[in-house]
Amino acid sequence: MSLTINSNTYRAPISQDKIHEHTLDKYLGYTEEQLEAVGCKFLTPLSEEEAKKLSSKPVFLNWDLDVFERKDTSGFISGLSSNTYVFVDSIMFSAEELKSCNEIVNKALDMLPVKGGNLDYHNYAAMGIAVNVVNTYADENLSKLQANVLKKAMDTYLNDYIQAEQEHYQGDNVFRSNDMYYNLRVIPNETEKKAVEELMGLTSKLPNGGGARLTQHLNDYLHGGSASVMSATNQDLISVVVSLFKEMDLRDDSAVKQAFKTYQQLVAPAYSLRNTKGIDNDLKVQLSNAKAMINNAGNRVDCSV
Repeated sequence: MSLTINSNTYRAPISQDKIHEHTLDKYLGYTEEQLEAVGCKFLTPLSEEEAKKLSSKPVFLNWDLDVFERKDTSGFISGLSSNTYVFVDSIMFSAEELKSCNEIVNKALDMLPVKGGNLDYHNYAAMGIAVNVVNTYADENLSKLQANVLKKAMDTYLNDYIQAEQEHYQGDNVFRSNDMYYNLRVIPNETEKKAVEELMGLTSKLPNGGGARLTQHLNDYLHGGSASVMSATNQDLISVVVSLFKEMDLRDDSAVKQAFKTYQQLVAPAYSLRNTKGIDNDLKVQLSNAKAMINNAGNRVDCSV
């Protein structure tokens, strides 16, 4: 967080007449007590005239790439003054541009499951849609250099996002099968076996045989020694699905429909034993929301100082 520029809380000597990024970074988030503890014991309040003069000068900050996707910074970003400029990866963004970028990235990422969870093929489709939203916004509302930074930040986040799932399945109880679409298998420990047995007791009681298939799957898991993880592992299919939704024109309804139809054909072999009606409906909603995001995105704000 940054100190607010006013006569009561923004004090000399850290704010005198020269504001620069290194000074701000050094004391970022310090309270008056903390400043005194590190040696600034003789701070004097700025006069109203000094505070007014200082508040009119541009303030420059440096932030990392993750500023675009971090939700915990959104409130602080909203409070930045109009004369604050932030360098991200050496490229300058105005406070308004930074706020808009943070909002669009977080809205796009809301389409994805929690980081570290299983990623199925429809999740990779949503990932492609999210990238499409951010890329479209960047191209239409930012300079080329700014757009490149925002796209780089999105790619960096998604690489870490995918890696988080992979790290979840690196234990000794995990091995690979020869399944073409889901080759991750997990050997249950005793605690997991007990939980599965309790779940089987519940699914077997579902009316009209509604839980028969799930009960059989759980039984195979217990007695077969391992179970397939619903985590997409066919990298060629994943790449095609992501690219399909990443590169389509979200504003072209016919292109969106064709992309969705192609997606269904691509994942049909992987989903051959599953009812995908709910999955398909969710994806349609995400596509509709993505179109609304880019249509309602704000216009570019001039970043000149």
